[in-house]
Amino acid sequence: MLFPAIHQQVDWSKGYSFLDKELQQITADANSGRRYADKLIKVYALDG
Repeated sequence: MLFPAIHQQVDWSKGYSFLDKELQQITADANSGRRYADKLIKVYALDG
């Protein structure tokens, strides 16, 4: 199971997409040297 904390809230039938370029833009602009995410993934919630 992917993402057990939010798995029940995601509409997996709509698919997902990886946002690697967007993550690179966010981390490039960050002032701190710390990075807590290595993947940014777009999903759709069941409640819209």
